[in-house]
Amino acid sequence: INGFSLPGGHVYITTAMLRVASDNELASVLAHEVGHIVARHSLKTLKKSQEYNEIAQSLGELTGVAGDVARDLGVKLGQMVGAGLLTIHTRDEEREADFLGVRTMPKAGFDPQGMIAMFQRMQRIEERDSDLLGSLFSDHPDVAERIENTRYEIARMKGR
Repeated sequence: INGFSLPGGHVYITTAMLRVASDNELASVLAHEVGHIVARHSLKTLKKSQEYNEIAQSLGELTGVAGDVARDLGVKLGQMVGAGLLTIHTRDEEREADFLGVRTMPKAGFDPQGMIAMFQRMQRIEERDSDLLGSLFSDHPDVAERIENTRYEIARMKGR
């Protein structure tokens, strides 16, 4: 049960998410992912990835004294580390995507309470099987914090 975005603006949602989420819940996931895109989180991560690539290249050249195979291995390992970073966001980036998402939902004609409902759904799944979502959302803030933050933003939007 997940969604994710990639550099270039592509958003993907798992079929499990499509099966269990209401329209407002699905809209909240999409709005969250669009928040990552708008805030350019993946591009920032890609920049970090390129820095890791350069470090890996240097390490590969250093290990090159043991031959081309060692150098190539060093470069490939560094590229793998860099590529793995593409889908990882900081907790602050996740908070920002939540903020941008919940504020976008009413403008798109969806009830922002859907984001709270989605977080509560994730919380119930996590309580039943902590391993199921644990690794997928290990880079995200705690669900209870996300619910509290989202409630706060919805109240602020109503107070306008």
